[in-house]
Amino acid sequence: DYKRFFHVANKHLVFYAEGSGYYKYFKPVIEWLLAHSNLIIHYVTNDPNDKIFELAKGEKKIRPYYIGSMRIIPLFMKMDADMVVMTTPDLNTYQLKRSYVKSDVEYCYVGHGTSSISLTFRKGAFDHFDTIFVNGQYHIDEHRATERVYGLKPKKLVPTGYPYLDTLMKEKPGKSHCEQTGNTLILIGPSHQPDNLLESCLDELINRLCGKDRIVVVRPHPQYIRRFPAKMQAIVDRFKNRVGDGLRFELDFSANASVLSADLLVTDWSAIAFEYAIVTKRPTIFVNTPPKITNPEWDRIGIRPNDFTYRDILGVSIDLDKINEIGNIASDVLSRKEEFASRIAAQLNKDFLNVGHSGEVAGKYILETLINKKKGTKK
Repeated sequence: DYKRFFHVANKHLVFYAEGSGYYKYFKPVIEWLLAHSNLIIHYVTNDPNDKIFELAKGEKKIRPYYIGSMRIIPLFMKMDADMVVMTTPDLNTYQLKRSYVKSDVEYCYVGHGTSSISLTFRKGAFDHFDTIFVNGQYHIDEHRATERVYGLKPKKLVPTGYPYLDTLMKEKPGKSHCEQTGNTLILIGPSHQPDNLLESCLDELINRLCGKDRIVVVRPHPQYIRRFPAKMQAIVDRFKNRVGDGLRFELDFSANASVLSADLLVTDWSAIAFEYAIVTKRPTIFVNTPPKITNPEWDRIGIRPNDFTYRDILGVSIDLDKINEIGNIASDVLSRKEEFASRIAAQLNKDFLNVGHSGEVAGKYILETLINKKKGTKK
């Protein structure tokens, strides 16, 4: 596929994905482009089992390529397309470099989460992108503040909204598990950073939350399973005698049924809280484990990250030394679900642009930019 990729001349548009799970972030954009243009979409993936290969069988305008993790490095160095769209940050600062053979490739970053760009990404993670598709004003403010602090050339910020939100909104969660069955479903969805819920307080959470008329589903972060398979297996084994008795582990992420039906989410710093709240309008309990800080200079930006501010908007936050009270806290939060639903809806309208139309806005930008590039003009 590496050779086949470079045998194709005049590639206008390339999407790059690290694995099959990243297609969902491009899906609304690609679907709009397929429906409204004759663009050939060259889709490069590091995953030989990526779902894109199956999708391409029924769509001739998608050309998929499997490129392994080592070959992707020289492929990027020799990139000869007009535009590359990707969810991978740190362009030009880590393995993936801007093209050495074509200086005018436009590199576009599509977000794969709703978190602060100054707190949870490495310093300089976006410095070498030309264009950023932003979720809303809070991301615009962070990018512009970062450029001012470090004296960077302003990037093109396209106010698309969050394309993956389009997909999530279409899933229509419907009734919660309690509304359907009378039993409350509590989802434990931890992050994968050190001291996450699996490693700091899982026993206490399960002991305090499992009970009459309650079902607890533990859904580990996929990165945790990938990086620590032995640890994950040891955790599952530790609770094997309780599984089925109001407890289950969910290690398959191909379906979102438990996320969409959960009455309450318990997490630490995982971005699942934003997606869960946005789609279901149901509350979250945030456990204050040590925060995920990837950029030690985050406070130089001067904007309080939404990872902090959202914790008391989307639900409630509790310290680890209060974890023994989480059963009662869960009951209280569940009794105020209408209050949280109103808060969450207001935050959605405030922070996210083009809800339901993000894919269209991003697709139009891509198409118009490539048309103008072909004409020799700049958008």
